[in-house]
Amino acid sequence: MIPKSIDDINISDIQVLIENEVSERRTLDYKQQLPKDDKDGTKTFLADICAFANTIGGDLIYGIKEKRDEQGKTTGIPEEIYQLEDINFDEFLKKYEDKIQAGIEPRIQGIRFRQIHSSDNKYILIIRVPQSWAAPHRVIFSKMAHFYGRKNAGNYPLDVNEIRSAFLSSEAVTVRIEKFIEDRLDKIIGENTPVKLKGSSSVILHVAPLSSFTISNYLDLENIQEENPPAPMENHGSDSRYNFYGFLKFIGSQDEAYAYAQLFRNGIIESVNNIFISDHIGKNGIEFSHYEKQIISALNQYIKFHKSKGFTIPIFVFLSIINVSNCKIVTDGMFSAFRKEISENNLLLPGVTIRDFNEKPEDVLRPLFDSIWQAGGYRKCFSYDENGNYKYR
Repeated sequence: MIPKSIDDINISDIQVLIENEVSERRTLDYKQQLPKDDKDGTKTFLADICAFANTIGGDLIYGIKEKRDEQGKTTGIPEEIYQLEDINFDEFLKKYEDKIQAGIEPRIQGIRFRQIHSSDNKYILIIRVPQSWAAPHRVIFSKMAHFYGRKNAGNYPLDVNEIRSAFLSSEAVTVRIEKFIEDRLDKIIGENTPVKLKGSSSVILHVAPLSSFTISNYLDLENIQEENPPAPMENHGSDSRYNFYGFLKFIGSQDEAYAYAQLFRNGIIESVNNIFISDHIGKNGIEFSHYEKQIISALNQYIKFHKSKGFTIPIFVFLSIINVSNCKIVTDGMFSAFRKEISENNLLLPGVTIRDFNEKPEDVLRPLFDSIWQAGGYRKCFSYDENGNYKYR
């Protein structure tokens, strides 16, 4: 897989693959011609997609001629850009998205197509397949029922033991993600944070790509300061430093901060912001809509960062608020509508999943916001209008 967002890949990235003779591998497959629109061509195409999704994801690159050995067999080493047939890209996209949807089960989320033109009227087509969290998938086109995986040498059918392992592995990844979040929350609640926080009441956002747990691929942090690294939710006047975990940005001093964003080496982001608790009619009040705006803005920033670094979906989002027992949620014009004090000290919510980079952060976060408002006795989050649009911008 080319280590950058598919939207940022250009023809010079393809030329680098050719000049450096970057051979095919588990995450990279070259094709000289577009898939044939017949039964055999469709089977091969779906097997390629399925194999990447069942393994660790990858890029299918069409329009690359490979070098051949003395026997005339392809070597997997790129030689030059090949002249592909002219296509209507929108029609091609629709046809092959339909093939994937109808020919593979369960459905694979997040497959991306990109057409890139060169200066000599040639083009290449990239199909990026993310590693799937719903694996294993099987090809069901034309009464098939085949599971595929991928090795350096190409695709292969999974045997019974590998299929069983794939099911168990998919479950194990979910457990690992939940365990990581639990461990981090335990540390934050225990005040074992990368920088000492001024207050104890905090809102916590964790953003974790699936691939952070399945691919042993650390971010290159050497020049991260110049690459718009994740900033704290309340993004102004932040300081930064490298640390054991990766890279940290924080607001305040190293001895006492009130917000930070920790970028872990595997791409996970932990963002923590102290909550201001005010006195409203003799009660501890939290104007949570203020933090909603910060959370939405931060999630939007973090997803853009993951996309720019080549992470694929799904991406898991966890939201928690801690040390808020006996507080009440207040908002403009609703001070008289207090429902009840929050009885739980820590609201540790289940995660939600981003399955498409085009999803709006406010839509992804709505069930989490609803849960927090419901903890304060309200029936839902009142920051959305009757059409479900977020109204506090």
